[in-house]
Amino acid sequence: MIYTGGEWEDEGPKNNGQKVTPLLGAPAVLSSSPDGFLRMALTDLLSVEFTHLISGLDEKSSSSERHGESVTWIGGYTEWIGSDSHVGVSLGWDWRLEVCPRSGTQCVRFGLPRSNIMLVDAEHQDYGWNRNLHALATVVDALPWTEQTLSAIELC
Repeated sequence: MIYTGGEWEDEGPKNNGQKVTPLLGAPAVLSSSPDGFLRMALTDLLSVEFTHLISGLDEKSSSSERHGESVTWIGGYTEWIGSDSHVGVSLGWDWRLEVCPRSGTQCVRFGLPRSNIMLVDAEHQDYGWNRNLHALATVVDALPWTEQTLSAIELC
């Protein structure tokens, strides 16, 4: 549902044009669809101010074999939530530390994010799972998340 300045409009593909009048003084929060997703356009997602909720290190060190050598890396997870009028929006992802010859050690997203957001197109149709996750990944990559994440786990 999207707040439209006096009414809530369920924009999902199953909406049937449903409108709900909010309580006076109630904050503009999003509510989920029956499937648990918060549906919004990409432009709406880009206006969300995300706040750091929690970050942590993965308990087990990860390793893999590359050219006969064992490669170990340090990684973790982070979760960010929407603030103000975007209460309920949640975006989380895994990350790992990588050593780059030019810039030193940096924290990078690893894999696709997890979220309760389902992006919709101009016709209010779902992006679909794969397209949605890849679009969310580009949003994550544009967020200034690394410093707060590393501070939360006391690595910087």
